[in-house]
Amino acid sequence: MALTHCLLLIFVLPHSSQLLAVSLRSPTRQSAPAFAQMKGSVLVTGAAGGIGSALCKLFREKGYQVFAADRKASPAIDSLKGDSSVVPLPGLDLTSSESIKRLADSLLSSNAKLDIVIQNAGVLDERGIDLFNLDFDSIRESMQVNAVGPLELTVELLKRDLVRSPGGKIALMTSQMGSVDDNSSGGYYGYRMSKSAMNICAKSLSIDLKRYGIAVCLLHPGYVQTQMTGYNGNIKPETSAKGLEAQIDALDMTNTGTWWNYRGEVLPW
Repeated sequence: MALTHCLLLIFVLPHSSQLLAVSLRSPTRQSAPAFAQMKGSVLVTGAAGGIGSALCKLFREKGYQVFAADRKASPAIDSLKGDSSVVPLPGLDLTSSESIKRLADSLLSSNAKLDIVIQNAGVLDERGIDLFNLDFDSIRESMQVNAVGPLELTVELLKRDLVRSPGGKIALMTSQMGSVDDNSSGGYYGYRMSKSAMNICAKSLSIDLKRYGIAVCLLHPGYVQTQMTGYNGNIKPETSAKGLEAQIDALDMTNTGTWWNYRGEVLPW
């Protein structure tokens, strides 16, 4: 497998059926577009959410070409379209293999070469919280959106040689609630299980992608004031995004496989 340098951003959100592609033509390489002259390219999933949109804005300000993928279009992403540095990609459904492949094909047809992939999309379903009132369909959906879907997207990107190799970076957004050692309060079965699955997924990816020079990390964004937390967090999305970007910047092959929070502290498994 021939891989190239890239960073992957992914936020996992619930369903959708269609994906607006950068190009709907055949997924073959085209001549290099104008954004090839930018600092680099980053894919952010869950781009319409508070953390995702803050990351998109920050990377745009740092001179990156930003591919902003999410379940649907949003004013937060549309507001960043002032120039060609932000490409909105609505229609990403992490429960649909067809949707995931369509996104990867869209990036391929645009001649993208990702330096950073941020898998930020995710879901917290309250039907999977209380032991005696669990909705097991919601838990299965959480596993798909928070763990299986991001892995599938990563594989589809790698198969199309969309991540820069060597030198690419893949950052997977998890939560401290996925830590086994840190679980002292129980509950939240769907969310905890899916984030623990994400954690072991990232660890395996960090081992398997060493030979290609692609670094992988896990990131905990903190308790952020977003829709997912009912805006009850203790930090703003911009604060979280700034810290997360710093950890991604510090990621390399010497520390691949590390799990950090947005402050740069290593978290327990």
